[in-house]
Amino acid sequence: MLFSVIVPIYKVEPWLSECVDSILAQTFRDFELILVDDGSPDCCPALCDAYAAGDSRVRVIHKSNGGLVSARQAGVELARGEYVGNVDGDDAVARNLLERAAELIRTHAPDLISFAVTYLEPAGPRTATEPLSEGLYNRERKEREIYPRMLMAPDMTHLFWYLCGKAIRRSLLAPCQMAVDRRISLGEDVACLMQVYRGAERVYLCRQAMYLCRVRPGSDSRSFRVEQYDQLLLVLKGLERLGGAEWEAQMDRYASFLCFGLMNSVPALGPERLPAAAVAYMKRPELRDRLRRARFSGVTAKMRITYFLFRRGWVRLASLFLAVCRHLKQGR
Repeated sequence: MLFSVIVPIYKVEPWLSECVDSILAQTFRDFELILVDDGSPDCCPALCDAYAAGDSRVRVIHKSNGGLVSARQAGVELARGEYVGNVDGDDAVARNLLERAAELIRTHAPDLISFAVTYLEPAGPRTATEPLSEGLYNRERKEREIYPRMLMAPDMTHLFWYLCGKAIRRSLLAPCQMAVDRRISLGEDVACLMQVYRGAERVYLCRQAMYLCRVRPGSDSRSFRVEQYDQLLLVLKGLERLGGAEWEAQMDRYASFLCFGLMNSVPALGPERLPAAAVAYMKRPELRDRLRRARFSGVTAKMRITYFLFRRGWVRLASLFLAVCRHLKQGR
């Protein structure tokens, strides 16, 4: 069997049928579909069982809720395909995704294939491609072109940070996925994918958009929670073992960027609205030192000012500056 497709499922009932139907309609037939019900409290478990009853390619795992990492780990442990693809339960894929992946495997035998993504946004679809040209990257070319922007280059370009929209050799993916801390729920894809890229001998970047990612503005992943700083620290701890001074510089920029994103998602105006716990996290040595070291080039004035304030340790002033920027934007 060439492919195993893993779909972690939790509270995605309105979109699950579209997701599963898009996979079962693939023009390439040599695959299995593993639906991982992560203790979903809606009708998703029954929908999964109905699909398994109607198609022999579908296998279902029912488990207690443990989060996305644990669901993906359960799926990859059960997988039998030579390559594994991940699809989120509220997304969908193009009908020829697996067929195109199979063609690239026959021609290039890559360890990882990364496709372009079409984001289904409220304002309309938007397609994004990797920041490098299409083609095969052997280890030498990977080290020269992929590695410097694998996590984040000085100009903030980086490779796609998510597992979805990729086909990865199972023998490479499985140990990387199993090594991810199950407590991580922010940056869990990065924690796995960076290991995969480091271990891959051959990578193929494809600029065809084969993955359809649904953007839901009100989703939990787009809402501020103080606990997300804990998640960031867990991810950074896992990434540290990949080592090297240049890698540390990428991690510094990644930490600064995520702190920017977290702070920018605080909804209310005013420095007093940033929870004291968030300020305390950003003053902890694990983050404070990275924020001080991070250096960027060619970024927007808004980001340049924010990162300057981060480096000085002026966290509440940075929060006020971002809140004012949001207020001015909303007032236009």
